[in-house]
Amino acid sequence: MIKVLLADDEPLIIRGVRKLVNWNRLGIEIVGECFDGTEALNLILNKSPDLAIIDICMPGLSGLEVLQQIGKRQLVTKVIFISAHHNFSYAKSALSLGAVEYILKPIDVKIIDMAIKKAISIIRNEQKQNKISEYMSAYGKNENRLSYESSILSLFEGSVDEVILQNIIEYLKIDISNKIFFSVVIRINRRQAYSQSSGNTKEQLKRYVVFDMIKQYITKNNLGYVFIKENNICILNYQDVGENYIDYFTKIYKQLKIEIEKNYNQSVTISVGKIVLNIKDISISYRTALEALELKYFLDKNDIITEQSFHTQVYDTDFFNREMKNVVNNVLPTFNLYEINSKIDYLMNIVWDITFGRREACISYCFLLISDLHRQLRNIGFEINEFKNRKSLFNDISTVDSFRSLKKVTTEYFTKLLKNIVVDIKEKKPFVISKIKQYVEQNYHANVTLEEASKIACMSPSYFSRFFKKYMGTNFIKYVTGVKMENSLRILLNTDCLTYEIADRVGYQSARHFSDMFKKYYGKNPMDYKKQIFEKI
Repeated sequence: MIKVLLADDEPLIIRGVRKLVNWNRLGIEIVGECFDGTEALNLILNKSPDLAIIDICMPGLSGLEVLQQIGKRQLVTKVIFISAHHNFSYAKSALSLGAVEYILKPIDVKIIDMAIKKAISIIRNEQKQNKISEYMSAYGKNENRLSYESSILSLFEGSVDEVILQNIIEYLKIDISNKIFFSVVIRINRRQAYSQSSGNTKEQLKRYVVFDMIKQYITKNNLGYVFIKENNICILNYQDVGENYIDYFTKIYKQLKIEIEKNYNQSVTISVGKIVLNIKDISISYRTALEALELKYFLDKNDIITEQSFHTQVYDTDFFNREMKNVVNNVLPTFNLYEINSKIDYLMNIVWDITFGRREACISYCFLLISDLHRQLRNIGFEINEFKNRKSLFNDISTVDSFRSLKKVTTEYFTKLLKNIVVDIKEKKPFVISKIKQYVEQNYHANVTLEEASKIACMSPSYFSRFFKKYMGTNFIKYVTGVKMENSLRILLNTDCLTYEIADRVGYQSARHFSDMFKKYYGKNPMDYKKQIFEKI
């Protein structure tokens, strides 16, 4: 509870302030009331309230003089002034001396409520910062411990001589002749790095509290030595040779992890380094523990990570490039959402395999995949507005905290994108087909090409070919041939044109080729077909 003192030479004002504010809801206890400045200062000295709400003009000491004494004696009490004086000089003096707020009478409930909440925020932040300072002060008082901790840091970095190593062994009081050694690294999962400069006092305090809890846990169970290195909590573990190492660390560190997450509502990642038989080689174990720590991004379970968690690569970059090319060029243009999602999932699994343990490489491969898929969509004829801001897209896929999330975001992104394109295609289909039919009808006698038709449809030739066949039931070349044959039959039956003349009028340079196509289409060559028709009339 935050303690508050009320001081005003008018008892009616004090009673009013009591009733205006919901003190219990704000977590505040009123520890005293008084009616002059001298008594107010005495109560502040005796009861050490966190907050004093006092009149600026009182008998004895004025409110300003009380605040000056608070500052002079370096007391923690914060002050909110209430006053009937509208003179700006009073407010200026009060605020310059460090008052939280200056409130005019008659007191407005909303204004005093806001002022008290402001004071509470300041008080609690200072309390947290003081706790951190006290902890760090206590942590740093033992110069002997700090000296040995510096030596242990050097041991973890692999840079100690025999004299320092012997001092470490004596300090830890262990018999190294019958021990195995390994390092454990614990990282508190967070969005912001913990540092004194970050200003995030709540998170700093949580880190130190967790560190203290781990230290007590490890010391109580006689498991090793705990210290902080590069914002990670590190443990130098030692264990008697012959004990079951796997069962040991699984039981102990899983329980530690559960207790941290249960008691402090704080997720942590724990990695265990390689076992070494010589304490001098602990730097090797520490290095493998750090490498294992980076695997959290790629592993589904947030469990204890060991060197056994490493993955043996199956695929290589060339294989990924070949498979990606197949998906981009052959699968994507079908716009079969189920098949495309399946193939993207398959490609992302390959990315997981070839980048395992390298988060930045993984993100780069994902970005490459997205880039190529977008490029193919643009080639087909679709403008991808979402891809115009490459930096924004890269930031989006860089912010997820696991490969599982990266895979999900990527798949959902393309599902949404392709659904919009499919809807766009369906809406444009009648218009596009109509334009193509018109183009063929007006130009069948000339050089009608797939390339030119695809330009009219604003699609790539390969995608236009699939699109046309899907919605017309026949491929584009057969459709053009059908138009030529229908018009050649019309000319044949309504004019006296000879075969070569009809061939020329419907766009065939060779009369023989035209005659063969006509026979294939109608079953007889042009003149025999005409003769048969007129014989029946």
